[in-house]
Amino acid sequence: MAASPSFGGALPGSLLLLKRAACGLAGAPRKWWTKFCRVLEAGWHESKLIRALYYLWDRKGNLCGVSGPHVDDYLTTGRGTTYEKSLAYLREHLNWGTWKVNSFQHCGREISRTESA
Repeated sequence: MAASPSFGGALPGSLLLLKRAACGLAGAPRKWWTKFCRVLEAGWHESKLIRALYYLWDRKGNLCGVSGPHVDDYLTTGRGTTYEKSLAYLREHLNWGTWKVNSFQHCGREISRTESA
């Protein structure tokens, strides 16, 4: 039997000890959500009315960003230096695939952002 390079050379049928959550395991979504919330604590505040809707405020108390996860997507919008820095922090600490900006499909709908919005 050939060793699997993706599992450090383990042979098929080997018993492996996972040191962190893995996709497909029962605890993986909860582990991801815990990490996600910990990363968002760096400036984002969860809505008191709508769970998983987050607001970002600048130092003057102005709203500069709104975001929220939906299934396996993350939607966010905002403007300004505080928002851009926060977005860079999210990208750095959460391993997501491609980021679609200003125009994309979500839940079967075309979403577009214009300069006036």
